[in-house]
Amino acid sequence: MTARTGMVNLIRRLRGLTHAGTADYSVAGTDWWTDDQLQEVLDACRVDLNHVPLSEAPEYSGGVQVFRMFYTGYPNLEEMDSGTDAFDIENGRGDSVGTALYTADYIRGVVNFTSSYNGTALYITGRSYDLNIAAAQVWREKAAWRANFINFSADDQSFTQAQWFAHCQEMAGLYEAASGVSSAQLYRSDLR
Repeated sequence: MTARTGMVNLIRRLRGLTHAGTADYSVAGTDWWTDDQLQEVLDACRVDLNHVPLSEAPEYSGGVQVFRMFYTGYPNLEEMDSGTDAFDIENGRGDSVGTALYTADYIRGVVNFTSSYNGTALYITGRSYDLNIAAAQVWREKAAWRANFINFSADDQSFTQAQWFAHCQEMAGLYEAASGVSSAQLYRSDLR
């Protein structure tokens, strides 16, 4: 499998968040982290958008209210290079709006049109990714690889390889907290 072309920038950003090289380590003869492996992690942290309404952001030009900027409400969008399944702007009839009529800020989830679309219903079909949860997952997988690292001393030398494991766990927690996803431990009161 080859990573989709519209994922290039998302994968690059995920590499930056996780310090994931293309051959950080090897497990059972498989090198980690290829673009395909990072795309798999991102796909597990994906929200599919199907004809979701865009929110217009009115602006003023020469004293006249115009509607050129629209918000998707979803950041970190897969780019159009992957095809219309990954990113498409549609009108109320479900027809695609030509790409020459707008530019997309995929990171912020904003679409800017070349002319005003006052009163026009516009929708997005696409894919949005939670980069923070994806980064947390990569850090957890890095921690799993480092789980067998231990601290030991020999011949008046100290080796603290277990710090790698703790660091990976800490980074996973930081990104998980940044995403707003939380977990709680529940207890059954009837079992106490």
